[in-house]
Amino acid sequence: MLYVDLRSTENLKMSKEKHSQKDAKVEQKEESNNKESKQEEVKELTCEEKLVEMTNLLQNLQADFQNYRKRVEKEKEQTMNFVKKNLILKILPSLDMFELSLVHKDNHEQFVQGVEMIRGQLKNFISQEGFVEIKETKFDPLLHEAIDAVPGELDTVVEIVQKGYKLNDQVIRCARVRVGNGKKDKQ
Repeated sequence: MLYVDLRSTENLKMSKEKHSQKDAKVEQKEESNNKESKQEEVKELTCEEKLVEMTNLLQNLQADFQNYRKRVEKEKEQTMNFVKKNLILKILPSLDMFELSLVHKDNHEQFVQGVEMIRGQLKNFISQEGFVEIKETKFDPLLHEAIDAVPGELDTVVEIVQKGYKLNDQVIRCARVRVGNGKKDKQ
């Protein structure tokens, strides 16, 4: 019986060793899990920090864009005012000529001469700015607005009622014209 007792003691020792090994493994696992959970917390924390950082970056970009838009609008307004100022400065001499010719309204010849000078100044001004008078004699619906068909050569401009203008090859105002209908004049 002594043999059995030794054996059972030995089994007991082995079982204790196995349990202690299992306990050590469990402790290692728990320790590993604790480390992983701490790493996950750190990851979560860094994710939250990144989210806050990205949110701040987005808000800064939005503010920068709003400032940019306001600055562009202000520059646009300043440019328009500059253009208007220059336009008015170029037209003022013609206005002065109108006033001068009105002083001579009783003297028909000087009045007419003043009006002709104003017309010349204005034509000179618009040509310097790149405006070109439409002078084509063949009817073109892109350049002309037909207001009437009269006896004359078919599809030709017989009379210009209101002049048209182009700026850099773009039609600003179509010429209003009377167009020939292909019938001969009855005289």
